[in-house]
Amino acid sequence: MKVYHENRMKSGKLSIARNLKRVTLILIIIGIVLTIFTMMSLEIKSSIPIEESRTLTLAYAQNISDLAIKQNPVYIGNKVILGYNITMIPLAWVNISTQGILAPNLLYNETVISSPFYFLSILKELKIFVSTSKPFEYSVYLIEPNLFSKLLFSNISTSPITLNMTYLNEYSSNLSRQLDIPLLTISINFTVPEGNLTFYPSIVLNLNGNVLVPKVLNNTIYKKVKIPIIGYEVNNLNVPVQLVQLVDVRLFTDPTNWKQVNYTVYLNSSIFSLIALEGNLSSPSNPISLNLTKLYSYYASVEQDMGFEPSVPAILIKYSMTNGNTTFYPYVTVTVNNNFVVENISNNTINKIVYFTVKSKDFNYLPFLVLVGGLSAFGLYLFFGTEVKKVDVRLESFRKFTRKYNKVVVFVKDLPEDNGNNVIQVKESRELVKIASISGVPILVNDTKMKAAVVIQNQIYAYSF
Repeated sequence: MKVYHENRMKSGKLSIARNLKRVTLILIIIGIVLTIFTMMSLEIKSSIPIEESRTLTLAYAQNISDLAIKQNPVYIGNKVILGYNITMIPLAWVNISTQGILAPNLLYNETVISSPFYFLSILKELKIFVSTSKPFEYSVYLIEPNLFSKLLFSNISTSPITLNMTYLNEYSSNLSRQLDIPLLTISINFTVPEGNLTFYPSIVLNLNGNVLVPKVLNNTIYKKVKIPIIGYEVNNLNVPVQLVQLVDVRLFTDPTNWKQVNYTVYLNSSIFSLIALEGNLSSPSNPISLNLTKLYSYYASVEQDMGFEPSVPAILIKYSMTNGNTTFYPYVTVTVNNNFVVENISNNTINKIVYFTVKSKDFNYLPFLVLVGGLSAFGLYLFFGTEVKKVDVRLESFRKFTRKYNKVVVFVKDLPEDNGNNVIQVKESRELVKIASISGVPILVNDTKMKAAVVIQNQIYAYSF
């Protein structure tokens, strides 16, 4: 196809199509309006204070794990005193012994013997020796344990004292027959001063059939001595529970200046719960010492009394402490898991959500002003600095026709000559297309004159663009 050239008016302005210029100016105006609207909306929004929130921690607690364990070669820590064993050490004593005066008999060659027992039928008198040189008091009783005690006589004497066993046996027999009870026990109680001490021993004459067996009681003064039980203190829980003597439960808290720090120790299971300990502390950092063995034994005894199967309870230590208007209720659970002590703390944080308003940053107009200025400048340039491209209507119509019907169009240098009688001018170019289609002949086109024609024999159908 031939390339067409058209003459343009010489001008310094950029020539663009009318529709393109119109659409571009409309888009620029819309962009300026939207930019101004967005700027005003953001300016209003930026002037409104923003409400924000923050979580404040008013109180926090964390348990500190300490164990007091038995001495062992594996788990070693600082030595501590786990408790005390109370041992009775003899401080002083008084010796009491007996000697029997016998009637003549076939068993013994002597009539005076010292023996751990005596046959009542041949015993006439009983001498009692007390290892003191000072006078002492003594009292003779007939007793029936858990029923009565009858004083026969009392006296002050020095060692030895002599008891008439014939009289005592006869009196005891008569009283036993009268009360219809077995023979009574004879007890001699002493008050023996020795130095700065006073002893209160006794000798009991028990009857075993016809045999009298003296038994000395309370002839020694003992001193109670506390012997410390030494163990180790460790700061972790990775110790078998068999070695654990005490579990010290204490808390690290923030803040630290708590008032009225109270605690309650519960023993819990799926069956029931009971209170084992209660108390108060000057600070939650002070330890609460738990003897696991005693607590478990106590719980087992209650279970046994109630007819339940024995179980191992969880130990729950509930705290209550105040600081101003804040009341804090953390609690620690002590359990045994896989043969090791486990401590867990719960409810150990008090949080408060605080709401406040924040002033927005000053609104930045510069980007919007730059954008509006740029769009405005471009619109002004487009409006005043450009011109609408002039279009030759005939040429455009001619080009459109030849492009559309290029399959039936034949370009020629000259059209058939017009002799005036054989030429018919059609009203529209598409009429030529109809005639060409019906007759099956091509459309002849002269691009110089922008004319088209259909020739049928000597008849010419023509159209000038």
